[in-house]
Amino acid sequence: MATSTPQPKSVSILIFLKKREDLTHEEFYRYWLDTHVHLYLAIPQVKATTLSIHQYRQHASLTEAFKGYPTLEWDGVTELEHASYDDFVAITRLPEWDEIVMPDLETFADMSKCQFMIGEQRTSFRQEGHDRR
Repeated sequence: MATSTPQPKSVSILIFLKKREDLTHEEFYRYWLDTHVHLYLAIPQVKATTLSIHQYRQHASLTEAFKGYPTLEWDGVTELEHASYDDFVAITRLPEWDEIVMPDLETFADMSKCQFMIGEQRTSFRQEGHDRR
């Protein structure tokens, strides 16, 4: 008798971003945080199947907390959370993915230096009453 593998409650896609060399950090952050995310969410299927989007901005001034330890070289990380892997794959097969999302990403990110990771999210601890923002 075959046993099925439990499916994760959700799947996260992490995109590790490096800014284009011709942009300042402020130009990169402003566009990524204020423009690109809204273009992505304007696609109806994205809005319907995305559970959450988290954007993590690298703060060079805060890295001193890790004195003596190497910190990541990314300018930012986007976390896209979907109910399933299939939901995300369906988005990447939309015409808007090739016509809007990826070309727009290239307007502020150096795609030759960006990396992607897909995995399931596991919360090891959450303070009672704390909702992730």
